[in-house]
Amino acid sequence: MSSFKSQCEIIIDKPAHVVYDFVTTVSNWIGIHPACKGIEGDDGLDKEATVGLRFTETIDVRGWVFQCHWEVRKMVKDQYFEFSLPTDFILPPVYNTIITYIFDPIGDNKTRFIRTMINCTNADATPEQKADFADTDMHTDYLNAVKARLEMS
Repeated sequence: MSSFKSQCEIIIDKPAHVVYDFVTTVSNWIGIHPACKGIEGDDGLDKEATVGLRFTETIDVRGWVFQCHWEVRKMVKDQYFEFSLPTDFILPPVYNTIITYIFDPIGDNKTRFIRTMINCTNADATPEQKADFADTDMHTDYLNAVKARLEMS
């Protein structure tokens, strides 16, 4: 077993509750996250997600289109959000992915938004296979798009 972590952060000129509400509404990811091409699943995709929500995200990474079946695992309102692949989902070489969002208030009207993705892979995964899951430019583009969307309102 092997794992690797991608982490990025950005300062957004909005309070933590605004950033939290936006990014935990998974239907907002379409058109904001560069790899997200669609979201399907349980009722509640168009409002703040709650623990136990399951949904399927269609992802396109450089022409490789696949679906991930996510489940919201943990949350602390306006502070922390975590979702991961259920244990019955396997997408070689990755057998588990955990994504966390941390919302760190800076004063009254700014938030440090930190996104971390941990991928657990088979020991024999090649560097090329891992690269598709560790594209930090894509993660940074997502945070920049969240910032742009929230700060224009």
